[in-house]
Amino acid sequence: MDDLHHDSKDAETATIPIETPMDASGDQDAGNASEDAATTPASAEESNDAPQQPDVQAVGEAVDQPGDQSDADVPAPDVTRAQDGTVNTDATAAVASTADEAAGAAAAAEADAGDAGQTDELPAMDGVVGKAAADYSTIRELGRDPWGRILLAWRSDAPPGDDQEPPVVLLERLALDVDVAQQVVDLHLYHARLLAPRALVQRPGNVHWLVVEAPATYDAAFVSVADGGQLDERSVLKAGVGLANALSYLHTNGVVHGNVGPDSMLVHDGRAYLTGVERAVAADSGEIESAVQFSAEVNALAKALRQLAGLPDAPGTDESAPAQALRAIEDRGKAGGFATAEDLAQECGQALQEPTLTLPAAEDATGRALKFECGTATTVGLLRTQNQDALGCTVLQIRDDVVRDMPLGIFLVADGMGGEAAGEVASRIGARIAMAELVRQLLVPTVAMAALDPLSPEHTTGSTSVATLAQALAIAVDAANRQVRALAAALQESTGTTLTVIVAAGGRAVLAHLGDSRAYLLRDGALVQLTKDHSLLARLEELDHPLLNDPSFGMPRNYLYRSLGQEDEAPPDMMEFPVVPGDRMMLCSDGLWDELDDATIQRCLTSTDDPAECANHLVRLANAAGGHDNSTAVVVFVEAQHEDPANEISPEEADAILRSSGALDDDAGSDSLDDTGVMDDAFDMGQG
Repeated sequence: MDDLHHDSKDAETATIPIETPMDASGDQDAGNASEDAATTPASAEESNDAPQQPDVQAVGEAVDQPGDQSDADVPAPDVTRAQDGTVNTDATAAVASTADEAAGAAAAAEADAGDAGQTDELPAMDGVVGKAAADYSTIRELGRDPWGRILLAWRSDAPPGDDQEPPVVLLERLALDVDVAQQVVDLHLYHARLLAPRALVQRPGNVHWLVVEAPATYDAAFVSVADGGQLDERSVLKAGVGLANALSYLHTNGVVHGNVGPDSMLVHDGRAYLTGVERAVAADSGEIESAVQFSAEVNALAKALRQLAGLPDAPGTDESAPAQALRAIEDRGKAGGFATAEDLAQECGQALQEPTLTLPAAEDATGRALKFECGTATTVGLLRTQNQDALGCTVLQIRDDVVRDMPLGIFLVADGMGGEAAGEVASRIGARIAMAELVRQLLVPTVAMAALDPLSPEHTTGSTSVATLAQALAIAVDAANRQVRALAAALQESTGTTLTVIVAAGGRAVLAHLGDSRAYLLRDGALVQLTKDHSLLARLEELDHPLLNDPSFGMPRNYLYRSLGQEDEAPPDMMEFPVVPGDRMMLCSDGLWDELDDATIQRCLTSTDDPAECANHLVRLANAAGGHDNSTAVVVFVEAQHEDPANEISPEEADAILRSSGALDDDAGSDSLDDTGVMDDAFDMGQG
């Protein structure tokens, strides 16, 4: 992508600290050190609050070297289009890789690591707890890895207080190759998925402590995969991205872990980490030889992921899609199919693509007469001075002997990017061009063809194909995108907008989506979000990316990596779904859903039978919750269209209505409706 866009008018700056590259001896490579601090724009109203006990092992923290920091951009992920025409945000590996690489680079250690193992019996815990050594006072044991115990400790004897530094994790080691471990320490390797040592402490006898930064949760235990540590299948795919990027970080700096496998993988508080980093060695100097070493341990990681998920050796008959993906990754690893860590990260990321959205069951409404009732509302909010949202709502209803494709509804929301030039113009262009193009594309197949070819069952029965609706949407989005790009060229500045559109023709609907506006469907009391936010923060959260654990890392919520006008081609996410009587749809800008949770949205959609009242209530609630941004709602109620209103009322009810209105004389006695709903002969129309 050319750049990342944000849609907030007010912005502050959040820096991302990284390590400055060092040469193999651990000295700083001043010639390559960057003196410029690159920044990432952050929304003024957004903040990533640090956890109560921060993850001080976060990516890029330059521990004990505050002067050796520079900043790095986190570039946007590439977005590709699959062969089947669907949009695959294969940004998984790209986002994770580029973000992890912001941790900095360290050069390779040039010493061969000894194969020191756990040969002596571990000292009793009673002899360690509460005892201080080299300014570390142990608290408790957190678990064990193949080479020793894992201890939680304070940095000093002082009791915890307001000024107490966060605790650290100590890796207790016996028969440690001190020279190799010290060289690894001197490399200052820091990655949120590596238990990399930052200091070495000599203990009595043949015992050493390796000091690593404590993860965010101090109470959780460390459990190796070999000892039963497990994650669910989807979490393992996320872990695969993180662990592969940890290996990529090592390999980029010429370091081979050397012990990748189930024994070196630890599960802690729902995340996976690599231990045994103190045994890492420098890669072979030859390019081919080092590539072979790197590939070998990447494939070892691929083979171990299935065990991290606790999957049995033999596949079951009803395994989930993530489980099947893990088995495929294992098979590729066994065949040596991963050349680089980036390959493995990408494979795991692709498997993390959202599955087909499962909606509540609905009866087929094809051929049934429906009606769409639409209400809209928009507000500038309480802090903005300009409303850069745009909305559209068009319902075309023709009632005759053909119910095919009726009614035709087009509903959309566009949210101009406040941080870009002319965001209000971009949203206006997106909304108007998309609406005009959709009307032009759909009027003939859904409206005119039943008259142009009136005797053809092809145009008088059934419904317009989903492919036709989807093609019209794709053309409309492309036309809008080209026009927004033309605006940017005229302004000589970047500009853009979100765009979320639903086209419904009879009982079938197709959605197109770019950005972080949203579409919801309420069916049978269940609220389903139909769209996925195209923001970088949402992608990092989806991956449970380690950067999110870094208190110093700030990522604006509304920093978009896909939007209208961002690139020359902007293929949207698209999906098809049925609509049935009782469905309620809502499209909104981020200013609304950022203020209101799903439960509030659901209550609003169910509390009234008037869509206009519902839309107004939603934006009023958004303002009451803070009104930090423009908020817009387009609400659509789907109802059954009664073909003959006379059938909706019984003769008795009609009689009562007529009498109450004075149309019937109560004294007439016999003047009433018969069972067919027709006045009997005693009723004199002239005297009525």
